[in-house]
Amino acid sequence: MILTLLRPAAGGTAVAMADGIVHFVRGALPGETVEAEITESKKNHRFARTTKVLEPSPHRISPPCPYFGICGGCRLQHAAYPYQLEMKRDVLRDVLRRIGKLEFPDIDVIPSEPFGYRARGTFRLDARGPALLREASHERVPIDRCLLMAEGINRVLPKLRDLPGSRGVDELRVLCNGEDTVLGFRDRRFEPDAAARLEESGIAGARFADRGWGHPSLPFPIGDLRYTVGPGSFLQANWPVNLALIERLAKLCCGAGRKNRVLDLYAGAGNFALPIAAGGCEVVAVEGFDDSFRDLQQNIAGNGLSDRCRAVKSPVERFRSAGTFDIVLLDPPRTGLSPAARTLVGKIAAPRIAFVSCDPATLARDLAALSARYSVESVTMADFFPQTHHIETLAVLTAR
Repeated sequence: MILTLLRPAAGGTAVAMADGIVHFVRGALPGETVEAEITESKKNHRFARTTKVLEPSPHRISPPCPYFGICGGCRLQHAAYPYQLEMKRDVLRDVLRRIGKLEFPDIDVIPSEPFGYRARGTFRLDARGPALLREASHERVPIDRCLLMAEGINRVLPKLRDLPGSRGVDELRVLCNGEDTVLGFRDRRFEPDAAARLEESGIAGARFADRGWGHPSLPFPIGDLRYTVGPGSFLQANWPVNLALIERLAKLCCGAGRKNRVLDLYAGAGNFALPIAAGGCEVVAVEGFDDSFRDLQQNIAGNGLSDRCRAVKSPVERFRSAGTFDIVLLDPPRTGLSPAARTLVGKIAAPRIAFVSCDPATLARDLAALSARYSVESVTMADFFPQTHHIETLAVLTAR
């Protein structure tokens, strides 16, 4: 069927209307006319994929990656990067309006380098070497390199072919700080010479379960701070954009000599807690996962911040607040805040909330739930993942 695309939509698609039904079309850009085939039909909408571009957008480019359209990672390589930002901002604005009933015509943007930005990658691994998953499938697609990855990661990937004991590895994590590289395998024991071969290639390895193999972590500097994280902990993959986001949060919490008391929920290894504490604030950092909490404790002690930053091991839903806080910092998983977490935030009743989200829909839902007590002061889109449909957002809330 022939479709004319109207506007961008979530998931890296564009919207068209045909037969009175909304169509979400992959591989197309707003303003284009394309031939498309239906891939899935629902009661009120359909999904389709582009088979031929009849009238291309001026923003369309030739995707540089040979795996584009095969692996499920990138969905926007056919769009010039400045237009990717424009589309993502439109999608974010639309989601906030539809779900959160929030109007934000002006959304600030933190841009990124379009390629080579990822300091962390997750792969499958078997006898053919590292692989990604085919789009909408569990089938493995062996790769030589990924254009999103830092060059240090791409140098490692060919060395992982025919690794003894590697058959059937479900998850391989690779971290690279620009100088060194660390691998992490979940609960997997390799043949003895596998570790030796990796070490000879200049690659350190770590098992997730006990960190007993090789060097367990890498430092990622945050200004003068030494932020160290292992493969089992969460790491913001786009480090330059992460630093720009940290700068904004530190200014919010500690700017103009302010010494706020900050509650950092979902603290991870201390990505936000450390620089905010170093800026003079008192921070309580709450983290429930073992590996991340271990890194958090080590990062606090290693940077001499124990007097200003306290780590609490607890799921957010079970955390019991002591005292009052000036700012609550939220960085939940893609599912957003659970009802219990939203209740906790409401009970704390801090004057301000800094809400970092990796999913516009759950962010809009949570902002709507908090709207009785808070108004949204500003919204910033941080483009952590160019070429993909993912959107990261910082929303700053103030008590009414």
